[in-house]
Amino acid sequence: MESNRILLIAPIFYNYHIEIKKELEKQGYIVDFYDDRPSKNAISIGLIKLKKNLMKKSIDHYMDKIINDTKNRKYKDVFIINNVAFEKEHIEKLKNNHGEARFILYLWDSIENYKHNKDVLSYFERVFSFDPKDCEKYHVKFLPLFYTDKYRKINEDKEKNIYDLMSICTAHPIRYPLLNDLKKYCQDNKIRLFSYLYLATPLLYIYNKIFVEVFKKAKIREFHFKPLTENEIIRIMSQTKAVFDICNENQNGLTIRTIETIGARKKLITTNKNIVKYDFFDKNNIYVFDLESFEIPSVFLETEYHEINESIYKKYSLSNWINTIFGEIQ
Repeated sequence: MESNRILLIAPIFYNYHIEIKKELEKQGYIVDFYDDRPSKNAISIGLIKLKKNLMKKSIDHYMDKIINDTKNRKYKDVFIINNVAFEKEHIEKLKNNHGEARFILYLWDSIENYKHNKDVLSYFERVFSFDPKDCEKYHVKFLPLFYTDKYRKINEDKEKNIYDLMSICTAHPIRYPLLNDLKKYCQDNKIRLFSYLYLATPLLYIYNKIFVEVFKKAKIREFHFKPLTENEIIRIMSQTKAVFDICNENQNGLTIRTIETIGARKKLITTNKNIVKYDFFDKNNIYVFDLESFEIPSVFLETEYHEINESIYKKYSLSNWINTIFGEIQ
């Protein structure tokens, strides 16, 4: 066995997979990377989300390809992130072919959103989740997400703010009507808002339009079907005072955008009430948005960001996230 070789299977989502791979390599690992889905085709992505049984053959063939590609390699660890596509039978097959490796799973979505993941947990020696309720329910380790060095550099560069607030997110049913209301609120209160509402494919727009009540009157022009690049997001965040974050229904863990505000040292407005339980919570920097009152205090946007303990910034860095996941079991 090569003592430092890792098989990484993760979503191609913005550049997070690249940053994770780079950090692993920086720490001395040899990394073989595979997407966690058989295709980046928009229709395939939509079907995996909506009707995964129609993609079974494609997923079967993809797992066979991964196994065939890696059959002569010996891994220290097999590290899977989120596991959107693979069912119990696929993980079992992979484990049978790489039985010498330690299998590690990190979930950055709630199990409620990808229910098949509760059936694969037993195949992993280590399981982490960003969701504290999932950790309690399924007896897995709690580990929030991370920020990369690119977000840390936002604070160092200190660009002039041209926005008061930014919202960049996927158009889930809970987010869409809230963002429409937010746009009107910002217009009425002279708050400079940058908003970007993303859907992975027009197929999801059509599905939502037909089957999801809050999308019945939605217009296709309201959505973007191409995600902003990481550099575009960083540029916009560097030019804004605060980030507006909407937690998804059935989600208790903090989004990666939330953690990125720590690295960037930007203010945050969030609908996730659980944030007050975290060690980086500071009422000067974080405002918990009440959907009933629907108000953003002007003083919150007018006052400066308050620095927190330096050890907390280090705790949520990508390098520390990697160290926690691949460290020795305590």
